[in-house]
Amino acid sequence: AENEERVADLSESLERRLQEANQELAASGEAAVDRIRAEAAPLRQILEDQQTQTELTGRLDGSVWFVETLDENGAPSVGSAFVVASDDSQSLMVTSLGAVAAGTTEPAPVITLRSGDDRVEADLYNWDTDLDLALLVVPRGGLQVLPWAGDQALSRLVGQHVWAVQGIGGNGVSRSSGTVIDQTDTGIQHTAALNSA
Repeated sequence: AENEERVADLSESLERRLQEANQELAASGEAAVDRIRAEAAPLRQILEDQQTQTELTGRLDGSVWFVETLDENGAPSVGSAFVVASDDSQSLMVTSLGAVAAGTTEPAPVITLRSGDDRVEADLYNWDTDLDLALLVVPRGGLQVLPWAGDQALSRLVGQHVWAVQGIGGNGVSRSSGTVIDQTDTGIQHTAALNSA
């Protein structure tokens, strides 16, 4: 009977140790998974950026155009234009006045817009020197309009991830990601890289 009690005590002790070991193993496994998730966070951001780039490429085709013209001295002047309105026969695009400023005088140089292999001439319709904006009209309808950001989105931009898009590049557009670091009534400051064009 004494041996049976020892065996029973030993069995209970082993069972308790086994449960404790399983609990420690489970806790260690959860901690390891948490560490892996924390260390993989930057990789997740890279993968999300790549997925967003892929999604943006399809959404931006025909909506972002490369602007080519001449400045007041006859030197090349370039920029990007974005479709803001389009009907069956014409489209309106916004660009930087700095890119097309020579178009405000006569004789005005030709303003050409390019999206991939597609080219079209544009007319400078209106401009705002204070905001450095110009409105171009092109005799091409049915272009994809980029949606405007709503007031709620615009009210909380600082710290948000953004994409700067330009109408230049092998695919017709180029994108670079960044973060909004400041915001005022006249614009935003961000870390997304832009080329000189």
